[in-house]
Amino acid sequence: MSNTESASFRLALAGGAALALCMTSVYRQQQEIGKLKKLITSSKPQRLQPTRQSPQLDGTSSNSFATTNGAQGQDFNQGSTEQDHGSNAKEFVPHHISATSADMEGNGDVGRYFLLPGSNGRARVIADMFEHANAKGGVVVRKSGRGHDVYLGTVKTADGAGIVDVGVVATGMGCPSVDIVVTELIKLGAKRFIRVGTAGSLQPHTIRVGDVVIASAAVRDEGTSRHYAPIEFPAIAAPTMVQALQQAARDVRQESTNGNSSNNTYCGVVHTKDSLYAREFGEGAMVQGHETYMHGLKCMGVLASEMEAAHLFTLAHTHACGNSGDGGTGSGSGTGNPSTLAPITANENGTASVGPGAVLCGAVLGIVGDDAPFADKSKQASAVQAAIALALQGLRVLHSMECGHGHENKTKASRIAPVAP
Repeated sequence: MSNTESASFRLALAGGAALALCMTSVYRQQQEIGKLKKLITSSKPQRLQPTRQSPQLDGTSSNSFATTNGAQGQDFNQGSTEQDHGSNAKEFVPHHISATSADMEGNGDVGRYFLLPGSNGRARVIADMFEHANAKGGVVVRKSGRGHDVYLGTVKTADGAGIVDVGVVATGMGCPSVDIVVTELIKLGAKRFIRVGTAGSLQPHTIRVGDVVIASAAVRDEGTSRHYAPIEFPAIAAPTMVQALQQAARDVRQESTNGNSSNNTYCGVVHTKDSLYAREFGEGAMVQGHETYMHGLKCMGVLASEMEAAHLFTLAHTHACGNSGDGGTGSGSGTGNPSTLAPITANENGTASVGPGAVLCGAVLGIVGDDAPFADKSKQASAVQAAIALALQGLRVLHSMECGHGHENKTKASRIAPVAP
């Protein structure tokens, strides 16, 4: 066999081998596609069935909280995002929290007020402050395998004569997580939110560790809210919420011993970022740009830096009733609810507020760093405690303001009942 014939033979042999390999790959792909089609055809949507558990705040078992949990520890509901309940109405089914639209009811036509810490541990601490939290069935817990447990309970009104329906759920860290958790709460019907978080001071000569900041607005130095609104749109807290929190700060101050609390409260613009270590602490190759950017914010009087408030405020505007559909220019087919735009009127109690259909968001931030990024644990704990106390009082004041606006002052027991064994 000549060299030419030998080369041709080897080329033909290689081509045959390649063709055989290609045919084998195609055959295997067709088998996998067939299996996948059978699996999709045979699977049926399922709703998770609740089981009874009662975790203590430290994670041990007790009778403190009535608990629902996903089947076999699953952390999301399977199937459609809407469920038909035997009528034309369809209810949104969340995929990352375990709650229903009934859980959002309370406080007349306003709905349940929610506190939004970052961690589930902090959510448990707040839930333990609800009325009768340590009594059997006092607080209901909707468990989530993702760590976004929803705690439902009540607190006393500002005058101590009635109750306020409240809830708490951890949003996790960063705006993408806030986007998922808060959007699902809003779709279920919740309309009042206060973030209870931590932040680093950008004005350390004045605002120190242990102090608290009420956010009136937030710099949108993050990417999530840009999927909802152009960057020129401001992220502003609800004025009614800011007003309630400012009054609550005065109340908390007066209740402290001789009014000499070591925690001062400030109100103003905060900074929301995507990266803690790069943007605020100067990690990475772009350190000079970060230093210049943060210096500019300090010169503009921005009070503190955190990671969630800007998108929370943007979501409030996104989901406000009347902002889409025939009544506005938002996304989708509209909320189906009337616009909440209305002139400002004075209430009998000297306050002014918006209608019950609006989504109102605020933020209370405990300062855990000033000259150094993080203070010692005891000082951080003091800041967190001060922020929680202010947020809870803020809900009471907001409830009082909204009752003065004509909402029902609900004094009977919460509609949320413990899950039957």
